[in-house]
Amino acid sequence: MSTLDTYLNVVSFATFGVVGSILGLLALLLGPMISRRQAILLNVVLVLVLLTAGGLSVWADLPTGAAACIALGLLWGTAWLLRSEQARDWLRRGVLLVARPRVQAGLLLACSPLILVAALHHEEQTCWRDLSEYETSANEVTLQRDLVPAKVTALTDSGTMVQLFQIQENNPLLLERAETRLSHDSALKMRLIRTTPPSYQSNCHGWVFTGGRYWVRGTDVDEIIRENEYQQVTYPEVGDLVVYRNGTEVLHTAVVRLATPEGNILLESKWGPLGTYLHTPRDQNYSTEWTYHRSSRLGHLLRGLDEPGFSSGRLTPVW
Repeated sequence: MSTLDTYLNVVSFATFGVVGSILGLLALLLGPMISRRQAILLNVVLVLVLLTAGGLSVWADLPTGAAACIALGLLWGTAWLLRSEQARDWLRRGVLLVARPRVQAGLLLACSPLILVAALHHEEQTCWRDLSEYETSANEVTLQRDLVPAKVTALTDSGTMVQLFQIQENNPLLLERAETRLSHDSALKMRLIRTTPPSYQSNCHGWVFTGGRYWVRGTDVDEIIRENEYQQVTYPEVGDLVVYRNGTEVLHTAVVRLATPEGNILLESKWGPLGTYLHTPRDQNYSTEWTYHRSSRLGHLLRGLDEPGFSSGRLTPVW
């Protein structure tokens, strides 16, 4: 959790406590001094204000603030309703109804599947939150706290140094969970062919430009393309580079593995720390914008990484 998130959480709960205390004090002081009609109007306005503030907090992506406002509004509204004799009578009837064995059995039968579905959904969302910490996304290479500069020098063809990184992480269980979730994504199910298992060794750019040995920042990709004299092309060929973007920001890179005259195209790429996959250009979670690039150079490895003993076997065709 970031410092800003922590700050917003503290402010939200502090607001809940302070506003709740003020409401309680006003109720004690003003309760005997206003008429029943005024009290009803005041309570309705107060509940609506709190629920509106909760809705605005949801819109502003402040979940803790939304929870605080909505909880306070519901708590105050429920307490106000319970002042009514009719509401208290309904509550008593509800308690007596729930006390019946058949009703309890029915509630157990109905609620248990719902709880199971909610738990599975929560687990999936948790998995995706964990995965988002490891993927290369619109916010650039993540897990910066675990990325350390590699003791290897890599250069473009013009001699510009490209900083390589290694990741200090070893959590195979997390990768297994994330890949399991990916394999059950309804939008991608049966559309991916995994060619290698998950690995923290490289991200997508590192898989292309270092042979799968290191991490490369997306901000360095455009410089590599320019200085290694890649040219953008309309009709791809096997071995061409594929770049996914959000506007001008590089999100993902891949390599063309199949390109037929009929327009059938198959790519291979590494998805963050997950495995490498064969997929069509559209079947991925990164972007709907991509371009093809071709260079006269042999392969995509940066200079300094093509010496004897450096493995670039992952970039060879899989056929």
